Amino acid sequence: GRINTPMREASLQSCARKATEEEMRVLYVALTRARERLYVTGTATSEEKLLQKVAIGAKFSSRYSVMAMNSYLSWITTAILASSNKNPSYTLSFIHAANHSIPEVAQSAPDLPTPIDPDDALLEHLRKQFAFSYPYADLYRVPAKLSVSRLSPDVLDETDTAIDLISAPSAPIPDFFKTGMSGRKNAAERGTATHLFLQFCDFDKASKYGVKEEFARLNEKKFLPPDADKLIYFEELEQFFAHPLLADILSARRIIREQRFNILLAPDGFTKDAALLQRIQDERLAVQGVIDLILEDADGKLCLYDYKTDRLTAAELADPALAAKRMNDAHGLQLSYYAKAAEELFGRPCDRVAVYSTHAARLFDITPRPLSIPEKE
Repeated sequence: GRINTPMREASLQSCARKATEEEMRVLYVALTRARERLYVTGTATSEEKLLQKVAIGAKFSSRYSVMAMNSYLSWITTAILASSNKNPSYTLSFIHAANHSIPEVAQSAPDLPTPIDPDDALLEHLRKQFAFSYPYADLYRVPAKLSVSRLSPDVLDETDTAIDLISAPSAPIPDFFKTGMSGRKNAAERGTATHLFLQFCDFDKASKYGVKEEFARLNEKKFLPPDADKLIYFEELEQFFAHPLLADILSARRIIREQRFNILLAPDGFTKDAALLQRIQDERLAVQGVIDLILEDADGKLCLYDYKTDRLTAAELADPALAAKRMNDAHGLQLSYYAKAAEELFGRPCDRVAVYSTHAARLFDITPRPLSIPEKE
């Protein structure tokens, strides 16, 4: 048979207490977010049983009585009963299932106290306080940190909430990591899975034993989604490992993959509003990102590469110049930030910045755009 132990019981009570306290916080947030009116509904099997259950807690409130309740309705009803005698603004009424009409509630306001003459000095002080105008209102448009993928030459001119100062970091799980999802073979998910392979693969093993063998190793190590074999562009990966870039990787003096970075940039590259720029010119934007691949090749040159799985048109696949324009237009700004970050990290500019298109199986050189970096003091 099974028996309980004091240690297990203590653990259970601790878990139950923490869970109840978390539910209290949830209810508090829900009840304090209403702007004008708050409607809370609840159901109970019996009016008498509910009142009997909360009566002791309403009369003799204690931590135990509150923690012993197991529903929001019990907490709310207890609070209303406890305060109904002290504050006539709170009333409690029940609607029975047989009666579908909602009873009219008298909207009688409590008697207000007799008006008093205000203190002139205090009144003037309050007027000044409420008339205060925040002198740095423009700074709310300067985010504390931005991801490279969200940057643009006019990101600070946006008026939506896309760049809130306080935003919870999120890392959504791709659908293909979830079981039972339908429609998982779209281009974006296939591109993500292919990029994951390039992110984690062992270049040397893949070149020696082939893509399928390296895929099996990564799949066994859980680096890839369960149905990656149906998602990954294997033909494109085979082309990658036949491309001259692989020889440069294998012969490189130094290989750096998935290089995370944070750099400070001046605001003049993120707004077209001259007046706004004048007011925030001393501010700095923290920009973060991840560089796919940095090489110090056999000749000592610093090369930055980024993998892209974009689907190109037939015309772009047939015309390298057209595809190069597409890559520069779509990814030129992002690679410019990467190049500037690499320059800051290594103390010298990149000798080459390029995008490897898995769809075209080609490298496309990117011409970095000038970016403003604050002078080091």
